[in-house]
Amino acid sequence: MCLRTLDWTTGKMKLYDGKRSHLLTKVELLDAIADMADGDILVGEYAHFGVPQVGMSRAQPFTQDELLKLYDKCVDSGIKLRLFPQQSTPRALNCFEGHKMGSAKDPDPDAEAIWELLQEYPEISLMTTPVDFMIHAKRDEGYKIIARLNRMLNLVRGCGKEGYMQKNDAIWQFLQDHLEDIAKELSPTTLSAFNLGEDGRYKKTGLINFNQIKLAQIYSVLAIILEHDGSKKVRAATKKLPGWKFVKRYVIRMSPFHLKGGLLRSNLYWHGLRHWVAAQAAAELGMESAREFKALYRGGYFDEKKDRFVNRMTHKEEQIYLKYRRLYCKAIKELYCAFKRKLEEN
Repeated sequence: MCLRTLDWTTGKMKLYDGKRSHLLTKVELLDAIADMADGDILVGEYAHFGVPQVGMSRAQPFTQDELLKLYDKCVDSGIKLRLFPQQSTPRALNCFEGHKMGSAKDPDPDAEAIWELLQEYPEISLMTTPVDFMIHAKRDEGYKIIARLNRMLNLVRGCGKEGYMQKNDAIWQFLQDHLEDIAKELSPTTLSAFNLGEDGRYKKTGLINFNQIKLAQIYSVLAIILEHDGSKKVRAATKKLPGWKFVKRYVIRMSPFHLKGGLLRSNLYWHGLRHWVAAQAAAELGMESAREFKALYRGGYFDEKKDRFVNRMTHKEEQIYLKYRRLYCKAIKELYCAFKRKLEEN
């Protein structure tokens, strides 16, 4: 089995096999695929090889029909074509000092950098090619939910912390009435992730201090299935509250291919996960503060003044980061499912 990476550059396809690269036309690429061995893997960026050309776009070299023809050619030849998340390409370029953002010798080294990254991290999530390019009902429903949440959370977030505590807001009322009981069902990790443990409670009474907990993140999770007016947000297709699998894939978009996740994902990942993971990782590594861990990057970054890569996570630091990221995502799931059960009881 041979791994090859594919890129669209300078008006041609670049095919890299770990040793040398070849520039090919579209027709030559199809011929090259026919000559590959059964079971070989071909990986290209989603932006180039998973999205059809629209109008005069130069980033997408294939039309819809040409992409489907490419996919069929791979299937017929026994080749596994997989799509790489383009959001991870800068990480690939940063990870390997031999592949800076460009040089006179090779101004576009994406294919080589992605190949090396996949050698180092074979567990990276890759997408299978789509069957067609229609926007299916589930995805379209997810878009509409994200649009609704963007409007809702933008209004709330614009008012600061008080925006989450408006007395006529049914979401805030629900949290006041039920969060204390719901917290009793949650695991220690989830309590920590949303600061619902001792640090988020009044010392004398032991009750939740809403000024100390991660209210923006908790509110955002509940807003997926509850409106300001108290109406439950059921799915159009099932007339039931959405299940976790649907929410994970189409609403929060817990995938390297998430693209625009909206304010919900921003609240949970940028304003929630990032801080909690850094705090936990820093404590485990014996660092003085979470800020010290936040200064690290999975691929590091190239400092032109120092002419070298700096602030790169070690393998140990990266594994710790991934461990706590998974735990935070599980905490989101646990909190969502607890809210869903409570709403279904009522």
